[in-house]
Amino acid sequence: MVDPAPDISFTRTDIRLRNPEPAVDTLCIARQPILDRNQNLVAYELLFRSLDGSVTPPIGGLQTTLSVIHNAFHGIGIQAVLGNFPGFINVDADFLMSDMVESLPTRQVVLEVLESVDPTADVIKRIRELKKRGFKFALDDYIGEAQRYAKLLPEIDVFKLDLMQIPPDEMNQVIERLKQYSGKLLAEKVETRKDFVRARAANFDYYQGYHFAHPEMMSGPELRDSAPPELIKLLSLLLSNAGNDELVEELKRQPSLSYNLIRIANSIAIGANGKINSINEAASILSRRQMLQVVLVLLYAAQGGNPQNNPLLQMAIVRSKFMEDVAAVDENGSDEYEDTAFQTGMLSLIDVLFNQPLETILAELQINTDVREAVLKRSGQLGTLLRLCEHLDEQNKAGVKRELSQIPGMRGRNLIAMQLEAFAWGQNLGI
Repeated sequence: MVDPAPDISFTRTDIRLRNPEPAVDTLCIARQPILDRNQNLVAYELLFRSLDGSVTPPIGGLQTTLSVIHNAFHGIGIQAVLGNFPGFINVDADFLMSDMVESLPTRQVVLEVLESVDPTADVIKRIRELKKRGFKFALDDYIGEAQRYAKLLPEIDVFKLDLMQIPPDEMNQVIERLKQYSGKLLAEKVETRKDFVRARAANFDYYQGYHFAHPEMMSGPELRDSAPPELIKLLSLLLSNAGNDELVEELKRQPSLSYNLIRIANSIAIGANGKINSINEAASILSRRQMLQVVLVLLYAAQGGNPQNNPLLQMAIVRSKFMEDVAAVDENGSDEYEDTAFQTGMLSLIDVLFNQPLETILAELQINTDVREAVLKRSGQLGTLLRLCEHLDEQNKAGVKRELSQIPGMRGRNLIAMQLEAFAWGQNLGI
């Protein structure tokens, strides 16, 4: 790490966290995917949100911001939050000038300078110092103010252009002016397929918006038009509580599936003695819930392409684990409830994965009635869990509070820890 230049003389905010615990009763975390031109996942933007409106993270009080980031990156761990992908974090002037920023991992964090930051001489010096230390910077909501940002633009690695703020007839001009700099172009607020097509035509490098974050709006050309029959058959056996012998015989007829199942099973068989080397071992060591988890993950991975770069698969994994964990703290819950919560999370996105109506896909499965009603109608307690996940994805504060009130034993203070645990579980699957 490069030492700061000795002539740096700007004033910095000296922050020491006496109590690093955030006001977690009011906070939740979200990851919004950032994709490349082929709709492969390349990064996340981390979003911290208030449930009660008393704070508005990430910049709703420096102490809150520092506390949440401290817990996310140093309490749970960077791998749990981002895996191997970079993370964009919004920063205002106070955070930028604080000592806490230097504790973040330079190789995996992109500091996203908010449009509210005044690019003063002190701010420019601070950014240059941090760049020498290895940090990368994005500029949020740039709309072409070249004169205001004249000294800042050469320091920026990623320019984020808001499609909603820049009229289409002015976009090419803004992009042309930025070509003199080395920074990449990121189109944000890509809300529809039409927005994505327009941004690709303008040669943006990266893309971010509800077109990708909302699963019903994903429409990449790689989506299959049917579910793999071998996986559907195996899934049906698991959901119908078939015996291990029947499962093993079916898996032996599918060598490729067996190999992938064993590989992923080794990632989740926590506490197993030694390495799992065969389908017989997997069937005897793994619980029925773990077997179901593996098959459901493989069902999503069968979509094609690199599963690690598949934002839909990542969303399904995190949603399923989060729902399972919430079900575990429900005062009226049970082991069966946790199982069905996981199933509901995975199956809730399967129509998007295979571009078929849910009714068509679920008709092929011998599925629990409560799971079916939750996936199709968002009804019952499983439906409540599913709505909670959807509200978190949409950053709908009112919706999150409403669903939390319907889950006995669940409190807002648990949200960040449970979300981070779900992120970590997804990263450890080894897909």
